[in-house]
Amino acid sequence: MLDISKIEMGKMEAEKEPCQIEDLVQSCLEEMKIGAGEKNLKTVFKKPKTPLPKIEIDTLKIRQVILNLIDNAIKYTETPKGSKLPAGRE
Repeated sequence: MLDISKIEMGKMEAEKEPCQIEDLVQSCLEEMKIGAGEKNLKTVFKKPKTPLPKIEIDTLKIRQVILNLIDNAIKYTETPKGSKLPAGRE
């Protein structure tokens, strides 16, 4: 909520730094592995063979976004393999 207030007031400042995004995603997945395991879910990340170019981002904020996406995926995945929703829920 505090971040939303800062955005609305135009006072949100980004602390940009060079980042290898695939490394950030991989570390977030590692962090969420236990939660996925508790639901018998397996996380899979296929890192590109050729590294992506580094990008200038606010690593902490983008990390929050990625963790939130992974957490939601774990929380709302209903099938053991996470491959599809049960019939009638598509």
